[in-house]
Amino acid sequence: ENLSEKYIIGHGASSTVYKCVLKNCKPVAIKR
Repeated sequence: ENLSEKYIIGHGASSTVYKCVLKNCKPVAIKR
């Protein structure tokens, strides 16, 4: 699924952090 504003969990100085759930139901954070 595309990263969208509804999955944003934080903002850094130079990136945005998104919440994602993998196919094995493990939650992860993706920094972009």
